[in-house]
Amino acid sequence: ATAAAPPGCEVFYRPGTTLLPGLIDVHVHLCGDAGPDALDRIPDLTAAEIDATVETALRAHLAAGVTTVRDLGDHRFAVVDRHHTPAYGPTVVAAGPPITSVGGHCWSMGGEAAGAEDLRRAVRERVEHGADVVKVMVSGGVMTVQKDGTAKTDEKRQALARANLEHTEALGKGNGGASRRMSVGESS
Repeated sequence: ATAAAPPGCEVFYRPGTTLLPGLIDVHVHLCGDAGPDALDRIPDLTAAEIDATVETALRAHLAAGVTTVRDLGDHRFAVVDRHHTPAYGPTVVAAGPPITSVGGHCWSMGGEAAGAEDLRRAVRERVEHGADVVKVMVSGGVMTVQKDGTAKTDEKRQALARANLEHTEALGKGNGGASRRMSVGESS
């Protein structure tokens, strides 16, 4: 069934084509180039190299039909501060550096925090930079051999709750059932 287009809406007829709405990629790391060990190499890149990597990633996403990306792996606020509203490319929903434990998963991105007060400070810092979402590492990453991702369970919950108080979306990144349950406030 078809409905009439609203008044003033231009209608195109393109036989043999398919029209899709813009796609959304909800977990990207624009600072990484998708090559081997991309996240491990980020600390060695200059600001200009990171900017070039981000711009290349934005162009590639748009060329693939992605019109919105949620960047969850920023390096020292490069995406939030310099690429949050690109002149071209997809809309960027940016988190800033992921909050993690000292030496934890993605620590080199600039989001280390130790203890409840440090976690609250890290959330405030992201809000002040204009982040759209706050990412807290609840556990390590798939490729990271390490201990627990951020801090004690109660402290992690407090950090996620603080982001909500700041009217900012919060998410806990975890691998495995226990860390996922903790992210949504359930007991393990």
